[in-house]
Amino acid sequence: MRVPDAIDPAVGYRVWLVEEDRLFSFAHDYIMWQPYMPFEAVCSKDHEVPDKNCSCGLYAAATFNRLFEMGYTKSYGMFAAPEGRITVAGQVKLWGAIIPASTGWRAQFAYPQKLLVPYSRWKIARKVAAEYGVPFQLYNLERKH
Repeated sequence: MRVPDAIDPAVGYRVWLVEEDRLFSFAHDYIMWQPYMPFEAVCSKDHEVPDKNCSCGLYAAATFNRLFEMGYTKSYGMFAAPEGRITVAGQVKLWGAIIPASTGWRAQFAYPQKLLVPYSRWKIARKVAAEYGVPFQLYNLERKH
């Protein structure tokens, strides 16, 4: 069963790589999220995205704390970034086709809604948030929210 499109976007949580004040998908091909443009999930198979019989779609955790539980955030490194890389977390608006899952959702379209950044990265937060036209919130990386 497909979930019908909602009037308001759903809100999930993700982690992105940051390069030159731009956000990139963390999990796969490091695809850049274009500022002011919806990110559209694609699949190499010929079907709608996301599809219940495929793993395609844009993934988002249901809560910020769920990112901790899934291992995307670590107290000993900013979101367990690969060596020399910077990552930020954030709220993401999800719309179009959405498939619920035990940890969150897989969606057709998404766009950052708010960046959630450790205090130590406030300069990066300000630049990236301005690039995407979204607010940011600083937080303590040592505790769950």
